[in-house]
Amino acid sequence: MDDKSNVKTTVGKTKFYQGEKQTHPLFCIEPGISCQHAREQASELMGYVRDMTISGLMDESPN
Repeated sequence: MDDKSNVKTTVGKTKFYQGEKQTHPLFCIEPGISCQHAREQASELMGYVRDMTISGLMDESPN
């Protein structure tokens, strides 16, 4: 039995926008990506977001 036949993949319908009323997507999930790989990449991206948020909160400059 081929393991690849059981691999779940993304459908590619989700687009992520920068904010409300934005017309150009910031990024999207392409069709045919392994769901496990997509989750791993999303987790890594959220880790970067967390690190940058903490860094911004700890920054003492008012910029």
